[in-house]
Amino acid sequence: MNPAKILLIGALALVALFTFEAYGPVLFPAISIATIGCILAGFMLFPRLEVKVPLVLNPLAPDEPIEDEQQARDYERSMTLNGSALPISSFPKRMALSITIKNKSILIGMLVGSAVYAVLLLRAGSSLIHFADPDSGLFYGEFAVGYLTALMLLLATKWLKERRILRRANVTIGTRSNVSVWGPRLRSIRYQFRDADGGYRGGYSTDFERHPQDRLTIVLYDSINPDRSKPGCGFFFHRIEMSSAV
Repeated sequence: MNPAKILLIGALALVALFTFEAYGPVLFPAISIATIGCILAGFMLFPRLEVKVPLVLNPLAPDEPIEDEQQARDYERSMTLNGSALPISSFPKRMALSITIKNKSILIGMLVGSAVYAVLLLRAGSSLIHFADPDSGLFYGEFAVGYLTALMLLLATKWLKERRILRRANVTIGTRSNVSVWGPRLRSIRYQFRDADGGYRGGYSTDFERHPQDRLTIVLYDSINPDRSKPGCGFFFHRIEMSSAV
């Protein structure tokens, strides 16, 4: 999800929170409980915290025939993944795929924070908002925290989507292009890959990794619905890496 969509959803959530002011004591803890549910459901969909699996990388070939040695060297230098050049050969290569969880502190903070907030707000009941002065800092502070719960739910749904893809994912190598810079460490890319039947798939994704020069990307896609896919650099809660098999 690109930053524009995040800002749009955040703005709509803020409007909803103020619109349903009278239902704040119910709405806010409900959002926090939904966040907890999404995080726990992610662990149920894909219980493993770390995955290391062997795979075979098909030979990499340029779209057009290489005419000279210089062009061949330029092509090899462009075949970078995770900041490193992939081995170029005319035969399949044995590789190892590693999937680990990243941003653990954010995930744990969302889980603990949502649970504590829901309990405190449910215990406080309607008195916290209904009898607070609308012009007081307490009133606006409560809605500010409620707005943060909506953002945490947004991140929790991202975690759930990533776990759903990992549950039944096929792995392949795709290409990336059209890099749009949103900030020092945030970019948007277009990626393309071929599924198991040879059909072209792809789309746009946020790039959370630190290798903007990469031309290649690992792509994980749903074995049942290949249109449901995500490049390795687009995972916020998982680090997807590939290395040569030992």
